[in-house]
Amino acid sequence: METIIEAFISELGDGFFRHLIFHYAIVFTLILIPPALVALDTYFATSTARMLGEKIRSRKLRKGIEKLTFYWGAQIAASLVGTIGLLFTWYNLPYLTILVTLAVAWTEGKSYREHFSRRRDGVAKVPESLQEMIDFFGDEEIKD
Repeated sequence: METIIEAFISELGDGFFRHLIFHYAIVFTLILIPPALVALDTYFATSTARMLGEKIRSRKLRKGIEKLTFYWGAQIAASLVGTIGLLFTWYNLPYLTILVTLAVAWTEGKSYREHFSRRRDGVAKVPESLQEMIDFFGDEEIKD
């Protein structure tokens, strides 16, 4: 009686497992990117708040951990779907995991840009209730 691995080798070939290891080496490398991006975002958020004289609260850290949990969940789901894609000959890289990682990098890049624009303008965040009033009445009516 042959083992499951021997059955896979006889059906898919020995190169399949080398390709699977290559696939997950790339996935592992891609999974290391979001923690670096989230840590950088947390650093920029706290330094921007410090520059603008805002209080630094633990919410920023919790938000970073929540984002990282979501990003890793999306990457793990993409890598599982990508593993199924390995059954096709044209699926030679973890394309879906690469796409998810690029989306994470783009999202975090937008966050960096927001922090830098707040630094450049030197404006602290407006509370939500005040921002709703500004949006409702308009900038010109409030200035009058």
